[in-house]
Amino acid sequence: MLYGNGSRGLIYHLSQAAFGDQSLLETAESVAMSQADLCIDLRLTTDEYRAAYAEIFLEVEAWVVTVLLGVALVLVVTAMSNAIHHFTCCGRRRKFRRTRFPTSPSQWARLMITMDNLTYSNFLWFWTAFFWVGFNYYTVYGTKYYHFDPMGMVMFSWLLQVLSWSMIIASSSRNNKDQGMQANEVFFLSLTNIWRTTQMFYITAPLTVYSIVMGFSDYFKNKMLGVDISYWVGGDRGAVSKSITQWWTLLLVAGTIVTWTLFATGWVAVDVGAALIITFIGLDVMHPCAFLWLGTELEKLPTPPAKGSCPAWRRCIKRCCRLLVSSAFYRNIMRSLIFHPRTAMTIKWIGPLQHVMMPILTWFFPEMGVNQALLLLASVK
Repeated sequence: MLYGNGSRGLIYHLSQAAFGDQSLLETAESVAMSQADLCIDLRLTTDEYRAAYAEIFLEVEAWVVTVLLGVALVLVVTAMSNAIHHFTCCGRRRKFRRTRFPTSPSQWARLMITMDNLTYSNFLWFWTAFFWVGFNYYTVYGTKYYHFDPMGMVMFSWLLQVLSWSMIIASSSRNNKDQGMQANEVFFLSLTNIWRTTQMFYITAPLTVYSIVMGFSDYFKNKMLGVDISYWVGGDRGAVSKSITQWWTLLLVAGTIVTWTLFATGWVAVDVGAALIITFIGLDVMHPCAFLWLGTELEKLPTPPAKGSCPAWRRCIKRCCRLLVSSAFYRNIMRSLIFHPRTAMTIKWIGPLQHVMMPILTWFFPEMGVNQALLLLASVK
C-alpha cells in the first residue's frame, strides 16, 4: 500500500478474468469515491484529501472482501474434506479414505490457537517492537506528510482505544473470575501485569533475534558438520543474552535523554508528540535497565574521617569531597530514586494514562493519531 499499487492491480485482473473488462475496478473506485464525498459532506475532511480518502476506503474494503473470500474458500475445502473423510465406499477401505485435513471449523480454531501459542511474541512478530521504536524516532527527527485532520484522527484514536481496552478488560475479567470462583478472590485489573507485559514487548525483541540467529547457526552446524548442539554442550548463552538486554535497554533510555536534551537546547526541531511516546518507551524499560546495570543492593560509601582527627567543619568538608568523587555515591542515589515504590507506581500509571492522554493530544497534534493506530496494531500482535 505504501510503495505499490495496492489492490487495484488485483481487482483489475479479477475483473478481466470474470467480465473481460475493468467494470469491477470502476465500480469499486466509484463506491470508494462516493464514500470519500460523504466524508467531505460530513466535514470529516476537505476536498484536498478526497483522493487519499477514496484510496483508503478502496484498500480497506478490498482487504475485507479478500478475507471473506478466503474464509469462504476454507469452509468449502473443509466441507469437501469432511465428505472425503466420511466416505468409505460402502464400508470398505475406511482407513484409506481418512484425511489429515481439518474436517470442521472447530479444528481450524484449534490449529490457529496452536499456531498462535507456538509463535506468540517470538519468531513471526519480533520485528514489531523494532518497528515501533524506529518509527517514533523517525517521526521525531524526520519529515512527515499526513492526509488527516484533527477531528477524524481524534475519533479514530478514541474508537481504537475503546476497542483495545475492552479486549484487555474482557480477557482479564474472564481469567480473574475463573480464579475468583475457586479462591474467593475479588476481580481487579492489575497495573503490574500490564506494565510487565509492556516491558516484555520491548525487552524480548533483540533476544528473539539472537535466538533465531543462533538457532539457524546451530542447525547448520549440526546438519553440515555434525556438531553436537545439545544444551549441555552449547550452553544457554546467558551472558550474551544479559549483555544484549543491558545495551538495548540502555539505548532506549539514553535515546530519551538525548531527544529531550536536543529539544531543550533547540539544536533540532523535535516532534513533541513522538518525543512523548519515546519518553514512555524509555520509562517502561528504565527499571530493567537499572536492575541489570546497577543491581538493587546499595554499595558501600567511602569511610568518613575519624572523630578527633580534625575539627568538625573540616571533617564535613572532607566527607563531602569524598562523596562527590565517589561513583558509588551517585549509583546509590540512582538506585534510591529509580527503585523507590512511588517511582514504580508512577510509571505503572503512565501506561494506562497515556492511552487516555494521547487521543486528547491528537486534537492539538493530529500526527499522533497515526502513532496511536500503529501502536495498537503493533501491540495486538
